[in-house]
Amino acid sequence: GHSLRGSHAVSDWLTINAVASWRSLDQDQWDQSAGIFDGFVPGGESGRLSYANVVQHQFNGEISASGQSGDVRYLLGLFDFRETGRDRAVVANTVIFDQSGQSYARIPGIDLKTAAPNRSSEVDTRSRALFGRLAWTPSFAARRITFDAG
Repeated sequence: GHSLRGSHAVSDWLTINAVASWRSLDQDQWDQSAGIFDGFVPGGESGRLSYANVVQHQFNGEISASGQSGDVRYLLGLFDFRETGRDRAVVANTVIFDQSGQSYARIPGIDLKTAAPNRSSEVDTRSRALFGRLAWTPSFAARRITFDAG
C-alpha cells in the first residue's frame, strides 16, 4: 500500500492536515496438493486441482482543520473510506480412472480461470464521517481541568 500525508500551518491558530492511503491486491493461488490420493472408484475422477483469485482495492482519505485560540483547542474533519473486492475459487478433478483401476487419463479442457466458481463473493463498501472535538482548559482553574466535547 501507499500513503501520503500533508500539513500546512495557515496561521498561528489554524493548521490543515490531510492523509490519503490506498492499496491494491490481485493474487492467484493454484493447489494440487491432493494429487491422486482420492479412493479408487471404477470410472471415477480424482486429482483435485483448485484455483483461487482475490482482488481488492482500498482507499481512504481524511482532511482536518485544527488549532487553538486562547483556552480553546479544536479539531474538525472529514473522513472517506472505499473498498471493493472479490474472491473466487474453482475446484475440478483432473484425471479419470478406467474401469479396472489399472490406469487413468487426463480430463481434457479444464480451464479453471473461466469455469463457474465453487465459491464467490464480492464487496463494495463506502464509509464517510464528519468528526470534531472541542476542548476548553480554562486559565482560571490553573489549567488543571479540561472540558471536552466531540
